[in-house]
Amino acid sequence: MAEKFEVKKDSTLLVFLFEVLKGWSNKKIKERLKESYVLVNGISTTKHNFPIYIHDSVEVGTTKRVYNYTLSFRDTIRNR
Repeated sequence: MAEKFEVKKDSTLLVFLFEVLKGWSNKKIKERLKESYVLVNGISTTKHNFPIYIHDSVEVGTTKRVYNYTLSFRDTIRNR
């Protein structure tokens, strides 16, 4: 299950995570970020200094979400 948060002030992602995940160790937060368990506005990021802004949505999951939008030409033809 993922924990979802709405950003209330402009910040960087790691600072925000330290503020909202007070019961978590710094090591655990950094591991989640490094392993793509953190989404900002639905997009996975691993950058600790990623800028976040008021009303952004931050989700910290227990399972990794990785999206690959790269399609080869063959995949494009096959799906027609």
